Order: sequence, then structure tokens, then C-alpha cells
Amino acid sequence: MIRAEGFVVVLVKNGHFQPDDLFFKNKDLIVKVKSIKQVLDSQSNPAIELTCTYKINLKERYYCHSPNDYVGHVFPALRKYISPILLTQVVYIDRAYDAKLT
Repeated sequence: MIRAEGFVVVLVKNGHFQPDDLFFKNKDLIVKVKSIKQVLDSQSNPAIELTCTYKINLKERYYCHSPNDYVGHVFPALRKYISPILLTQVVYIDRAYDAKLT
């Protein structure tokens, strides 16, 4: 199992979020709100831009030889669970010996 951690910026239409709120959680992904910003979307409608921290577990792939080979797999994995994603940044990536996210 590969563990990646970093930041993701998400655009949501509505909701009441506070810093440290849990935005999304399942067995492979935890996303926590870091900051909130009121913005306009591409159609000039009010929206909320959430900057969040994430921890995600990725399945190991035979063609990836080092943890850095998984950086390109982070965005597609995040996109399965949350969207629209404006930006992702991987801060830490390595093999995870304990697959439990906290």
C-alpha cells in the first residue's frame, strides 16, 4: 500500500464548512477542511473554495518501482471521490505499512 498526503483545492456549490471539518472519509481517503474562501464559479455563481488536507492509500502497481512513481496516480484517485478539483499538491508519499488512516 502507498500512502500519499498533501493538499487539494475543491469547489463546492453550497454547504457550511469550518476549518478542521471532515469533508470526506472512507477506508482509503480522509479529506479535512483547512480553509474556506467565498468565490464565483465559471458561470459567475457564488461558490465555496475549500483548501483541504488529504491522506489517501493507493494500491501498489507492478510497474511503479518507487513511491515517487505514484505521484501521477494521486489526482485520478482523488477525483473518484471528490470533484471538481481545482488543484492537488503531493507533500508526502511513501510505502504504508499500516493501511489505517487517522
